Amino acid sequence: MDTHRRALSLYAERICFPEPTFFIDNGCRSRNPRPALERLVGLVETGDYQVVLIPGPFVFSLDDSQASSVARQFDEAGCLLLELPPRRLVMSAVPFGQAPQGLSGSTAPDVPMPSRAGTTPAASR
Repeated sequence: MDTHRRALSLYAERICFPEPTFFIDNGCRSRNPRPALERLVGLVETGDYQVVLIPGPFVFSLDDSQASSVARQFDEAGCLLLELPPRRLVMSAVPFGQAPQGLSGSTAPDVPMPSRAGTTPAASR
Protein backbone atom coordinates (compact mmCIF):
# COMPACT_ATOMS: atom_id res chain seq x y z
CA MET A 1 0.00 0.00 0.00
CA ASP A 2 2.74 2.46 0.93
CA THR A 3 4.56 1.49 -2.26
CA HIS A 4 1.48 2.46 -4.30
CA ARG A 5 1.16 5.76 -2.46
CA ARG A 6 4.78 6.66 -3.06
CA ALA A 7 4.62 5.62 -6.72
CA LEU A 8 1.43 7.63 -7.33
CA SER A 9 2.83 10.68 -5.54
CA LEU A 10 6.04 10.50 -7.57
CA TYR A 11 4.11 10.06 -10.81
CA ALA A 12 1.84 13.01 -9.99
CA GLU A 13 4.90 15.15 -9.30
CA ARG A 14 6.59 14.06 -12.53
CA ILE A 15 3.58 15.11 -14.60
CA CYS A 16 3.06 18.35 -12.64
CA PHE A 17 -0.15 17.30 -10.91
CA PRO A 18 -0.85 18.41 -7.35
CA GLU A 19 -0.12 16.05 -4.48
CA PRO A 20 -2.75 13.28 -4.69
CA THR A 21 -5.58 12.80 -2.25
CA PHE A 22 -5.95 9.12 -1.40
CA PHE A 23 -9.27 7.30 -1.08
CA ILE A 24 -8.67 3.95 0.60
CA ASP A 25 -11.11 1.29 1.79
CA ASN A 26 -8.79 -1.03 3.71
CA GLY A 27 -10.40 -4.15 5.04
CA CYS A 28 -13.54 -3.83 2.91
CA ARG A 29 -14.49 -6.77 0.74
CA SER A 30 -15.30 -5.75 -2.81
CA ARG A 31 -18.88 -7.01 -2.44
CA ASN A 32 -19.48 -4.88 0.66
CA PRO A 33 -20.06 -1.11 0.70
CA ARG A 34 -16.84 0.82 0.14
CA PRO A 35 -17.34 4.28 1.64
CA ALA A 36 -14.12 5.84 0.29
CA LEU A 37 -14.81 4.63 -3.25
CA GLU A 38 -18.41 5.84 -3.03
CA ARG A 39 -17.18 9.24 -1.82
CA LEU A 40 -14.70 9.45 -4.73
CA VAL A 41 -17.37 8.49 -7.27
CA GLY A 42 -19.62 11.21 -5.83
CA LEU A 43 -16.84 13.79 -6.11
CA VAL A 44 -16.17 12.77 -9.70
CA GLU A 45 -19.87 12.96 -10.58
CA THR A 46 -20.10 16.50 -9.17
CA GLY A 47 -17.02 17.55 -11.15
CA ASP A 48 -14.68 17.99 -8.19
CA TYR A 49 -12.23 15.56 -9.83
CA GLN A 50 -11.62 15.23 -13.55
CA VAL A 51 -8.56 12.98 -13.32
CA VAL A 52 -8.04 9.98 -11.05
CA LEU A 53 -4.65 8.30 -10.78
CA ILE A 54 -4.70 4.57 -10.03
CA PRO A 55 -2.02 1.88 -9.82
CA GLY A 56 -4.35 -0.41 -11.78
CA PRO A 57 -8.03 -1.36 -12.11
CA PHE A 58 -7.59 -3.94 -9.34
CA VAL A 59 -8.13 -1.10 -6.86
CA PHE A 60 -11.82 -1.13 -7.75
CA SER A 61 -12.23 -4.91 -7.56
CA LEU A 62 -10.22 -8.06 -8.03
CA ASP A 63 -13.04 -9.25 -10.30
CA ASP A 64 -12.33 -7.89 -13.79
CA SER A 65 -15.99 -7.33 -14.70
CA GLN A 66 -16.68 -5.43 -11.47
CA ALA A 67 -13.51 -3.35 -11.93
CA SER A 68 -14.59 -2.52 -15.51
CA SER A 69 -18.03 -1.50 -14.26
CA VAL A 70 -16.53 0.96 -11.78
CA ALA A 71 -14.14 2.29 -14.43
CA ARG A 72 -17.15 2.92 -16.71
CA GLN A 73 -18.74 5.04 -13.97
CA PHE A 74 -15.70 7.32 -14.02
CA ASP A 75 -15.69 7.44 -17.82
CA GLU A 76 -19.42 8.24 -17.99
CA ALA A 77 -18.84 11.09 -15.53
CA GLY A 78 -16.19 12.54 -17.86
CA CYS A 79 -13.29 11.56 -15.62
CA LEU A 80 -9.96 10.42 -17.03
CA LEU A 81 -8.59 7.34 -15.25
CA LEU A 82 -4.83 7.56 -15.50
CA GLU A 83 -3.16 4.26 -14.70
CA LEU A 84 0.31 4.22 -13.21
CA PRO A 85 2.72 2.98 -15.90
CA PRO A 86 5.26 0.28 -15.08
CA ARG A 87 8.02 1.58 -12.79
CA ARG A 88 10.68 1.55 -15.51
CA LEU A 89 8.47 3.82 -17.65
CA VAL A 90 7.80 6.26 -14.83
CA MET A 91 11.52 6.63 -14.25
CA SER A 92 12.66 6.78 -17.88
CA ALA A 93 9.90 7.49 -20.37
CA VAL A 94 8.15 10.39 -18.63
CA PRO A 95 10.59 13.28 -18.28
CA PHE A 96 10.10 15.32 -15.12
CA GLY A 97 7.53 18.06 -15.69
CA GLN A 98 6.04 16.58 -18.85
CA ALA A 99 2.66 15.01 -19.34
CA PRO A 100 2.46 11.28 -20.10
CA GLN A 101 1.37 10.02 -23.48
CA GLY A 102 -2.32 10.74 -24.01
CA LEU A 103 -2.25 14.07 -22.20
CA SER A 104 -1.71 17.26 -24.16
CA GLY A 105 0.72 20.04 -23.33
CA SER A 106 3.57 19.79 -20.90
CA THR A 107 1.54 20.04 -17.71
CA ALA A 108 -2.18 20.02 -18.45
CA PRO A 109 -4.45 17.09 -19.26
CA ASP A 110 -6.98 17.19 -22.10
CA VAL A 111 -9.70 17.77 -19.50
CA PRO A 112 -9.98 20.71 -17.10
CA MET A 113 -7.31 20.46 -14.43
CA PRO A 114 -8.66 19.54 -11.00
CA SER A 115 -7.59 21.44 -7.93
CA ARG A 116 -6.39 18.08 -6.65
CA ALA A 117 -5.88 14.61 -8.13
CA GLY A 118 -7.82 11.78 -6.51
CA THR A 119 -6.37 8.30 -6.23
CA THR A 120 -7.54 4.95 -5.04
CA PRO A 121 -4.41 2.93 -4.38
CA ALA A 122 -5.98 0.10 -2.38
CA ALA A 123 -5.57 -3.46 -3.59
CA SER A 124 -8.12 -4.63 -1.01
CA ARG A 125 -11.02 -3.19 -2.96
